[in-house]
Amino acid sequence: MADVSSSADVEWLRENMQQLMDNQVAMKEQLDAGKHQPVKMPSIKKFNRDQLKLKGFITQIKIRINNEGPKLATPFDKIIYAGMHLIGKPLK
Repeated sequence: MADVSSSADVEWLRENMQQLMDNQVAMKEQLDAGKHQPVKMPSIKKFNRDQLKLKGFITQIKIRINNEGPKLATPFDKIIYAGMHLIGKPLK
């Protein structure tokens, strides 16, 4: 049986991730409308199996993939993109 606090933590993370993605979409709409100057996304640090950094890495990849839009049209493109940010044991 699942730990109640783990379930609550997962739900909290899902809600926050959705809020980040919603904000990303709103920001992109404003940029497309010409209301603001383009914002440069920070670079993604390569992931090398540090489990404490896995959630942050996945969040960064999801946000970047969402931002790239049509450039990463297929699931294969998204996998390749995420794979380009792996080093060490995760790459093997």
